[in-house]
Amino acid sequence: MTFLTKSRQRKALLSLFLCLGLAVSLSISYWYLLTQGTAHIAATSTKQLNELVLFWRHALDRYETIPKVLSNNPLLADALKDNKNKAKIDKLNHYLQEIQQATHASDIYLIDAQGITLAASNWQLSDKFINQDYSFRPYFIDALKGEQGRYYAVGTASDKRGYYFSYPVSSANEVLGVIVVKMDIDALENQSLGMANASGFEFMISDPDDVVFLASINSWRYAALTPLTQNKRHKLNA
Repeated sequence: MTFLTKSRQRKALLSLFLCLGLAVSLSISYWYLLTQGTAHIAATSTKQLNELVLFWRHALDRYETIPKVLSNNPLLADALKDNKNKAKIDKLNHYLQEIQQATHASDIYLIDAQGITLAASNWQLSDKFINQDYSFRPYFIDALKGEQGRYYAVGTASDKRGYYFSYPVSSANEVLGVIVVKMDIDALENQSLGMANASGFEFMISDPDDVVFLASINSWRYAALTPLTQNKRHKLNA
């Protein structure tokens, strides 16, 4: 009886040690796989993020230089100085339309110093920008100060999302008006969606106020990542 009891005890202890060893092995394997998996996800996410950032940076850089180049064309300053000359305005409208088609920009338009659009690439459309007042737009205000402007907004005339680049049109050190290039956000967002779907990830892009303005999931768009305080709401409204 004593021998059988000791034998059972040894087997029980052996089983216990085996179970403990198995538990330790499983724990080590779990944490190893978790660490490896986390590292792999982090590396993959970083690669995907860098590709997305590179895509958007390239797209923005492509359009950012256009207003500055256009501002040097004497057609713009001439039209602003002689804004009642229909022949000059018509010539400028067709020129802006040609540049818009060549660059695939959404719209290109010239605003006078009072904020009223004088000529536009969409001059022939029913929802043309001509005679529209954009004096309240930050990209106009910045350019009128002699600075390059850039701004994201939904178009008041087109009701389409766009990213705007602007540059002052000057003559003899006087700012006569502002040339604006609008980039089509929808088209670039769709291209980003293609990248996301191909690589199996989702994305969102937020502004300095933590409001999401681009996303691969519709319900994320225009959501705030942080609480909108009263001060922040006043700033956004302004």
